[in-house]
Amino acid sequence: MPIKSLMLRFDRFHHATERAYLIQIGSTEHWVPKKLAWNITINKKLGGHITVPGWLYEKLTGEKLEDVSMSDATLIIEKHIPDRKEPIKTEVDATLIK
Repeated sequence: MPIKSLMLRFDRFHHATERAYLIQIGSTEHWVPKKLAWNITINKKLGGHITVPGWLYEKLTGEKLEDVSMSDATLIIEKHIPDRKEPIKTEVDATLIK
């Protein structure tokens, strides 16, 4: 299944402008556009998590999407076929009919 977005852990939150966040991952700083990032959380040590699209995650970290833990990923379901359920047959209780 293709990966839609991933939660990215960053080491330090430096700055936010009107259009982007400046975060540090390891020893490198990256500008992440606000249009492409959501669910940003910053903890007391100024690190945190941010959710970004899969292609941006690859660009920022250099990791392939195939090597990523699925617990941090949001997947795209391309085609879902629900299981067919048989209708329930109800029986009438004769003592309830007047």
